[in-house]
Amino acid sequence: GKMAADLELENENYYYVQRQRVCLSPQPLDASEDTEKNYLCVSNRFGVAFAIVKEGVLGFQLTELHALNEASSDAKNDILSVDKITRKSLAVTGAQPRIISLSSDETLLLVLLKDSTSEKSQLLSYELDHFFSDAAPQLSSKVSLSYSASYRVSDIRWNPSTDSKLLAILSSSGALHLFDYPKSGLKQVAQVKGIQATAISWSPKGKQLAVGCKNGSVAQLDLMLQEKKRHKVPAELASQQTNLEVLALNWISTYTLLVVYRDANSIDPIIAIVNVPSKTSQESLVNFGDIFYGTGNACSCFYFSFLQPWNIMIMASANGMELATLSQVKANEKLWQVWTQEDSGRAESPLSANSEDTFPRGLALDRTCMKGITIGKEDEARTLPPAPIIMMYTDHGVLCPFMIVNTTHPSPPDGSAFVRAPEKLKNRSSATLDGLMQGSSLSPSSLFSSTPVSMSDTRPHAGNSTSEGSSFLTGTTSLAVSGPKSSALPSTLTTGTAFSPLQGTKLFTSTPKFQSTGVPQSTGIPQSTGILQSTGVPQSTGILQSTGVPQSTSILQSTGIFQSTGIPQ
Repeated sequence: GKMAADLELENENYYYVQRQRVCLSPQPLDASEDTEKNYLCVSNRFGVAFAIVKEGVLGFQLTELHALNEASSDAKNDILSVDKITRKSLAVTGAQPRIISLSSDETLLLVLLKDSTSEKSQLLSYELDHFFSDAAPQLSSKVSLSYSASYRVSDIRWNPSTDSKLLAILSSSGALHLFDYPKSGLKQVAQVKGIQATAISWSPKGKQLAVGCKNGSVAQLDLMLQEKKRHKVPAELASQQTNLEVLALNWISTYTLLVVYRDANSIDPIIAIVNVPSKTSQESLVNFGDIFYGTGNACSCFYFSFLQPWNIMIMASANGMELATLSQVKANEKLWQVWTQEDSGRAESPLSANSEDTFPRGLALDRTCMKGITIGKEDEARTLPPAPIIMMYTDHGVLCPFMIVNTTHPSPPDGSAFVRAPEKLKNRSSATLDGLMQGSSLSPSSLFSSTPVSMSDTRPHAGNSTSEGSSFLTGTTSLAVSGPKSSALPSTLTTGTAFSPLQGTKLFTSTPKFQSTGVPQSTGIPQSTGILQSTGVPQSTGILQSTGVPQSTSILQSTGIFQSTGIPQ
């Protein structure tokens, strides 16, 4: 339905300026919008970006995009070829990358692959300095997530705290897993089935996980995935719709959630700001309805980027061509508006070469461009301080950056800076990334042989209850999850049986370069010490203390402003 007039404002002081676009993937990417996908992520700390392309994953430097923008003409109507930027390629065969994501300290890149022949999911991780170091990106760990034939990963979300390496994984069956990603690989910290989860979002400080459910409610879980609170569908919505489920979720601030609902009998999303009850106030709702006017296909994939100093949320839908802008109303924190722009100030995806619509498959902020934009004509011209660039990445592989112009508050109201120069990314030979990426484009090297490593390539040894369950592979060691093969998760996981290490077959024996990844043979996998007791609670909360990455704790202090965005980049 159409939204109420007071919820929409054409704000001439806030708009988007198109910058030079680059086609990163000559072949179009996956067209379906029904599953979660994230094809773009940015490290502002190190000034690099990663994008999923048809052949795998590309890494490149943001400064090169900035330079292309300076060099190109004013019109910026053309879309440049990927050959214009130096890039590092990671070729993937036999599997389709679906989500790429950076840990909150921005040192670890995670690539979620879906096997092209089965639904099985694999997680590959790369340390950033390894990704850019040698001729081939160095893999630091590889995990197969396949409890059963029908198990599929829907979404992954890093805890936003920079000294945490906690990763929440949502499965298509509605189960949730919480993993810790220390140097040694992957450890399961907690899991919960039966919650019928459909969307997840960490609180801004990472103390709790909000979980949207099939029945439309939103639960708040602690770091052991124990439920602390549950918010039903707001009464005002429940009275109009009966079968609402949560499609997507973003936890903006302590009492404010952005929730995308959909009625089971409809394809239109309902985008709403839900102010949950606090000690001093009742629950309230801002219902925007469908702000994307999508293609008419059901879409369950949405992207969020929160600009906290401005209290502005930029949002994309995988079937809406235009970015939407939601802004908190100054006079009343509980009220939000959709800000619309004139045609020239919109952020839209371009038409394809044969004039088809294209749609977002990723959204990320670049906060490393140190040059402000000049607006206005001759006498009136003024240069604004450097501002963030919002980058949309389309299903046709085109990266579309837009400078965000906010003439009312060109700088953050609190006096901080929006942008800062990135740190140099050291590689293993202590040369800087700049030196490394100059000259010709580095040739892609295939990550997998043409037959990808089998996902159940393990031999259980004596003492393991059954050889049925599929395996988790990390680095050079494998873990098996025992239990019956069934469409549900094995019952042994519910009771928290400890994983027992297996003598895994070595991965990549044919390519010796992968043996020097520094993954010790026995990747520090817990021995069968029953980390998870039958209650599912670890014996000591000490597990979570090992997530600390000491050298990273002070890294983002100076940026301060974006720490509470609650959006893992």
